[in-house]
Amino acid sequence: WTHTFSTTVPPGATGVLTSAFLAVAREGASAAYTVTTPVATTPRVAVSHTPTGPARAGAPLTYTLRVTNTGNVDLHAAVTATLPAGGEPGPVHTWQPMIPGPASHRGPAVWTARVAVTVPLGYAGPLASRVEVTAREGAAATSEHVAAVRDAPALAVAQRAHPDPAAAGAALTYTLAVTNTGNVDLHPVLTATLPAGV
Repeated sequence: WTHTFSTTVPPGATGVLTSAFLAVAREGASAAYTVTTPVATTPRVAVSHTPTGPARAGAPLTYTLRVTNTGNVDLHAAVTATLPAGGEPGPVHTWQPMIPGPASHRGPAVWTARVAVTVPLGYAGPLASRVEVTAREGAAATSEHVAAVRDAPALAVAQRAHPDPAAAGAALTYTLAVTNTGNVDLHPVLTATLPAGV
């Protein structure tokens, strides 16, 4: 007599699966058999990184990195993030997290990090970034992202008078300071409105 049946190995299973079979006849005969089946280890990893919010010149830009263990073993990972500093690759950030497999964590485990960079004032164009993950167990993944810094014209105006306070009948000098706080060249037209009688 032969009987075949199937079952499903749980997604987070690791190590060895042990199955025991027992046959007992009404006539008193019995036999037991144990089968051990190793579970193949499958190291896999996924990585993504995205900036939070738009890229603006002169402002911080925060990237959120997510590394997900999509395999069935713990991963001892090396994460390397090359984030932009203007149009050039910027500082390299590295981490070495251990990301557990699903057997020790319900579902895929996720490691996250947040890193802020400052977009240089006056820069407009692409910001290319790259995150690479390699694990001792053999898994690897890469994420690349390009954010665009758009033209953002902006300026600040400050004025001061000398002397302060002013004396009636004396000379009064105004100093006007215009600062380009955006990321494009400006050609402003300046208009001054002075107090009546000056």
